[in-house]
Amino acid sequence: MIQPDTTQGSNKNKDMKEDTVPPLAGRHIFTGVKILAHHSDIVRHLIWIDHYRLASAGDDCVVVVWDVQMGVKLKVLVQHNLPITCMMIIHPEPDITDSLLLVTGSSDKQLCVWNVDTGRCMQVIKDHHSPVKCLLEIPQPKLFCSGGDQKLCLWNQHGSLLYEHNMDCNEADIHSMLLLNDDWIVAATGDKLMVYGVLRGSDDIPECRIKRLKRLTATEHRDSIHCIIHVSEHTFASGSIDGSIVLWCSKTLAPFRFFMQPFSHNVVGNEGEKHDFPLSIQHMIAFQHVQQRFLLTTLGNGFCIYDVETGKMLAENKQAHNSKILYVCLVKNNSVLATCSEDGRLMLWGCIREQADVLDDNIFNRLLGTSQVDFPKSCDSKRVLKLKHIGECKGHSGAIQMCVNNGNNGLISCGSDGLVMAWSNAAQDAMSLNRLIQGIVFGTR
Repeated sequence: MIQPDTTQGSNKNKDMKEDTVPPLAGRHIFTGVKILAHHSDIVRHLIWIDHYRLASAGDDCVVVVWDVQMGVKLKVLVQHNLPITCMMIIHPEPDITDSLLLVTGSSDKQLCVWNVDTGRCMQVIKDHHSPVKCLLEIPQPKLFCSGGDQKLCLWNQHGSLLYEHNMDCNEADIHSMLLLNDDWIVAATGDKLMVYGVLRGSDDIPECRIKRLKRLTATEHRDSIHCIIHVSEHTFASGSIDGSIVLWCSKTLAPFRFFMQPFSHNVVGNEGEKHDFPLSIQHMIAFQHVQQRFLLTTLGNGFCIYDVETGKMLAENKQAHNSKILYVCLVKNNSVLATCSEDGRLMLWGCIREQADVLDDNIFNRLLGTSQVDFPKSCDSKRVLKLKHIGECKGHSGAIQMCVNNGNNGLISCGSDGLVMAWSNAAQDAMSLNRLIQGIVFGTR
């Protein structure tokens, strides 16, 4: 069930325009849901295959391929015997008609390469000696990397091992990776980042291989780095479970900005009083408008939006949920922020003022109902906006692990209850279904 937030604050501020502008009731609220049921355990991962097919995987060791538009199950991929920990799509070359390939990694120490169209397992790889934790596609040529134990493996798209790099025995396992400049791999190991170079074959040395280039250390990261993301062509960011965020230059591999945490004065140490890392960064996304770039990050139970150029915090919500936020995404043409949490709630945030027209081409206007020019130019300004709670998608009965954007159709979520849910606008669903049926009847799909 999807419900809008109709609560009103008890304190009225006459100086705030938002109190004099009526909300646009229900504008961002999803009114329909499809329940995609097959999994028998926690669903942790969702990945888009194409514009209508989605793959889900988790602790029941299977991958399910769904037709999200129709709400039906297409394929069930069975091979692993322990929870699936990561998956990735390998895209064929533009002029090649080969099927998309799905690669899955698991706690059973295996990698599987699947033909998405037929559901056939094309290759089972058993070279890892401990759980596989992350995968990374290298587009040129078609390669991919896997990491987890103290090992980084390079494969071709068919699952043949090209090179195996063994790490030092005192280094932590690799749990996330990022590709820079097409041939650098940044791998998160504990509170450090390791940079590896992908050396492509030549006439003298035809084999592809991996070479360790550099260890990146930022004193701001005092505990495990949980996520690393691209911010721009020249910048990437790392976030750790102690709440630290560091911006790095993709060319020089040097750190150049550290985001101060707004809630740190309420926290005792990095781990907190209950040793649960209350400012843990579980997920980050970057978005932009023209030359302006922004970083949206979870911080424990809350979230923040930073201006990448100035390091200024533009918007925040300290207590968006009762438990840690696990994943965030922007939906509805970037006008709504969706957050999912361990508390089992999928919350919707945004602006409900009329001037925040969803057709506005400024992403900041759409999401916050203001433009960045409204902010004082001084970085010392303490003015911070707060996104409005505009609705909630109620349906899951346990922690919600992930949510992904479904374009104009809404969003998809998965959780510990074993369900995948497709949230949408019911009226748009009816029109889309009519177009879909017409396409099937007349052969245009």
